[in-house]
Amino acid sequence: MLKRLCALLLPVALLFSGCATVKDTLNVKKPTANVKDVNVTGMTLDSVSLLLDLDIKNPNGFAINTNGFDLDLQVEKKSLATLNMTDTRVALPANGNATTSVPVTLKFVDILSTLSQLQNQKEFAYNIEAGFKFNLPVLGDIRIPLSYSDKLPIPAMPKLSLETAKLNSVGLSGADMTLLVNVANPNAFGLDLNKLDYQISAGSSSLISGAVKSVTLKEGESQQLEIPIKLGLAEAGASLLKMLSGSKDVQIGVKGNLDYSSSLPYWNPDPVSFNLTKQLSK
Repeated sequence: MLKRLCALLLPVALLFSGCATVKDTLNVKKPTANVKDVNVTGMTLDSVSLLLDLDIKNPNGFAINTNGFDLDLQVEKKSLATLNMTDTRVALPANGNATTSVPVTLKFVDILSTLSQLQNQKEFAYNIEAGFKFNLPVLGDIRIPLSYSDKLPIPAMPKLSLETAKLNSVGLSGADMTLLVNVANPNAFGLDLNKLDYQISAGSSSLISGAVKSVTLKEGESQQLEIPIKLGLAEAGASLLKMLSGSKDVQIGVKGNLDYSSSLPYWNPDPVSFNLTKQLSK
């Protein structure tokens, strides 16, 4: 009798179970997506690389997969980079979420050539318009949009110029000169000038070499680095002293290498070479 009752109740139980499954399937809810974070993974004078961390939530009682992903990266409201990954699949558990990361690289030459108004700017605004595609029961093909906006700096090398090359005195005992090198930070962030190595020449004659200690420049700040030069007769030589004391123009040259770093954790610039000239002021 008990076996017979169970046999009669089993189809009923399966029917109700099937109805519940159908109900859950028919009550399909749209997933949601957002930009969890955007990290700058690298920056050079040529480009900036971003890593987009995206979060997708599935509010349904059954697992689903994404069916593609598209992205439009806009700078000052103009599209500069697009992605359309139709084969992207992200598995979402029932009533759960999943994260995925998308790398994007922007070249500054593309930004500046497309947007001439940014030529003299220190930063630019960008906007990300993206979307995940799904093929869901009942709802069919849908796209879940997400967006993100922020600003990024446009990095630039420090600017160096030889402001003054002044001859203070010259005689049989030697020569005394002062050079003023102006260093400017054109960026919207700080720079540390770790070391500036230089070699100084007068005409075709090499005078002296040395290094300037570290200097910190705030955003948009400039400083003058004073380089005093004292040359004895043995170091300069009679011919050089005669040239410096003569009436003809003398070209002073300062060349070398500048090692610098930025306050940005993701930009580690390479050292730069410089070659500056100035007519000696007597």
